Amino acid sequence: MRWLAQALGKPARLHAPGTAELTFDESWLVQLKTAVANHDESSLSFLLRSRIVPEHRRLIRFLICHISEHF
Repeated sequence: MRWLAQALGKPARLHAPGTAELTFDESWLVQLKTAVANHDESSLSFLLRSRIVPEHRRLIRFLICHISEHF
Protein backbone atom coordinates (compact mmCIF):
# COMPACT_ATOMS: atom_id res chain seq x y z
CA MET A 1 0.00 0.00 0.00
CA ARG A 2 2.93 2.30 0.65
CA TRP A 3 4.07 1.96 -2.97
CA LEU A 4 0.55 2.52 -4.25
CA ALA A 5 0.23 5.85 -2.46
CA GLN A 6 3.58 6.93 -3.82
CA ALA A 7 2.69 5.83 -7.36
CA LEU A 8 -0.70 7.55 -7.25
CA GLY A 9 0.78 10.70 -5.79
CA LYS A 10 -1.71 10.57 -2.90
CA PRO A 11 -2.98 8.00 -0.40
CA ALA A 12 -5.51 5.53 -1.80
CA ARG A 13 -8.98 5.94 -0.33
CA LEU A 14 -10.08 2.59 1.11
CA HIS A 15 -13.12 1.70 3.23
CA ALA A 16 -12.95 -0.60 6.23
CA PRO A 17 -13.40 -4.32 5.47
CA GLY A 18 -17.05 -5.31 5.22
CA THR A 19 -18.25 -1.98 3.85
CA ALA A 20 -20.79 -2.54 1.07
CA GLU A 21 -19.77 0.24 -1.31
CA LEU A 22 -16.43 0.58 -3.05
CA THR A 23 -14.41 3.76 -3.37
CA PHE A 24 -13.05 4.73 -6.78
CA ASP A 25 -9.62 3.50 -5.66
CA GLU A 26 -11.00 0.14 -4.53
CA SER A 27 -12.91 -0.28 -7.77
CA TRP A 28 -9.77 0.52 -9.76
CA LEU A 29 -7.79 -2.09 -7.79
CA VAL A 30 -10.49 -4.71 -8.43
CA GLN A 31 -10.36 -3.91 -12.14
CA LEU A 32 -6.56 -4.31 -12.10
CA LYS A 33 -6.90 -7.71 -10.43
CA THR A 34 -9.57 -8.75 -12.96
CA ALA A 35 -7.40 -7.68 -15.90
CA VAL A 36 -4.48 -9.73 -14.56
CA ALA A 37 -6.68 -12.78 -13.89
CA ASN A 38 -8.11 -12.59 -17.43
CA HIS A 39 -4.68 -12.03 -19.01
CA ASP A 40 -6.11 -8.80 -20.46
CA GLU A 41 -2.93 -6.88 -21.22
CA SER A 42 -4.73 -4.01 -22.96
CA SER A 43 -6.97 -3.29 -19.96
CA LEU A 44 -4.09 -3.67 -17.52
CA SER A 45 -1.96 -1.21 -19.47
CA PHE A 46 -4.85 1.25 -19.77
CA LEU A 47 -5.62 1.09 -16.04
CA LEU A 48 -1.98 1.62 -15.10
CA ARG A 49 -1.54 4.52 -17.56
CA SER A 50 -4.73 6.16 -16.32
CA ARG A 51 -3.53 6.64 -12.73
CA ILE A 52 0.11 5.68 -12.20
CA VAL A 53 2.95 8.02 -13.01
CA PRO A 54 5.31 6.54 -15.63
CA GLU A 55 8.27 5.95 -13.33
CA HIS A 56 6.19 3.67 -11.06
CA ARG A 57 4.16 1.68 -13.61
CA ARG A 58 6.62 -1.18 -13.94
CA LEU A 59 6.83 -1.71 -10.17
CA ILE A 60 3.06 -1.50 -9.66
CA ARG A 61 2.50 -3.92 -12.57
CA PHE A 62 4.94 -6.36 -10.97
CA LEU A 63 3.31 -6.04 -7.54
CA ILE A 64 -0.27 -6.43 -8.76
CA CYS A 65 0.66 -9.47 -10.87
CA HIS A 66 2.56 -11.05 -7.98
CA ILE A 67 -0.27 -10.37 -5.52
CA SER A 68 -2.87 -11.72 -7.97
CA GLU A 69 -1.05 -15.04 -8.21
CA HIS A 70 -1.53 -15.56 -4.46
CA PHE A 71 -5.24 -14.70 -4.21
